[in-house]
Amino acid sequence: MKQLIVESLRLLIVLISFIIIAPFTQLFTVEGLNVQHYIVSLAHLAGNLIHIYDFHFQIAGGFIERKLFPFIIQPWLNTMKIFILALIIAIVLSFLMIAIAKRVKWLNWLMTRIVRVLGYLPDIFIMPIVILLVILTYKHTGLLVIDVASTVDKDIILLPAVLLSIVPFVQFYKILDQAIEEERSESYVMTAKGKGLSETEILIKHIMPNIASIYYINFRQVVWMTLSSLFVMEILFGIFGATSFLYTYHQPEIILTVLILMFIPLYMMFIGLKFFIERFTGVSL
Repeated sequence: MKQLIVESLRLLIVLISFIIIAPFTQLFTVEGLNVQHYIVSLAHLAGNLIHIYDFHFQIAGGFIERKLFPFIIQPWLNTMKIFILALIIAIVLSFLMIAIAKRVKWLNWLMTRIVRVLGYLPDIFIMPIVILLVILTYKHTGLLVIDVASTVDKDIILLPAVLLSIVPFVQFYKILDQAIEEERSESYVMTAKGKGLSETEILIKHIMPNIASIYYINFRQVVWMTLSSLFVMEILFGIFGATSFLYTYHQPEIILTVLILMFIPLYMMFIGLKFFIERFTGVSL
């Protein structure tokens, strides 16, 4: 019960913070910094909260008005599909590769160097290279391995998700690699080996539960880091997503709606993961 109250208070504080942040675009006018304009916008936003579902906005470059809901749902879904798929790819691949690499010495050596190189390269450098490789493959073989751009009828999901997964994959692999190496020197691992347990059994039954809390703490940081790359991804591929929507429309009601829609699923994911780890390991986070 206490934990529920704490999490509810945290959520309330975040939502209040979003309400304060959303009108920041109104702080700057053609005359410069205008605090009074910001306060008026904040008061107007607070008064419109209960009617935000009926909020209308004007389409960029035209005079057509649309209701924010359900118009915002499709770009939000596009963004969440890419983001969640990228995290799933990164998590599954990092666990799979670390499990194999810790059993094969040459692969462990190779993966350490691949991850190190990928860690040095910025996203903005990797993305054009992958797109260029796909285009060159299509040009010389006629085989389109994967769509590289969105169209009016279809937003691409898979390629942006794969590219977006590179950063979290590198970070997750590093976290797992370092944590596992530290745990391997502990006495309980030596005892388990003495009892005849295999490397896989030791890794799954003993090491993984012990590093779960470390993984969770770093997981949250990696998620926010990945989220910051999402905007570049949507702009680069011309995806009609929530972050690019936020870039186009600066009304406080729209900014607040996008922030809440992006935050709530992530917050629920963190709570669910925390609950699972606490039940799985018995460690309070």
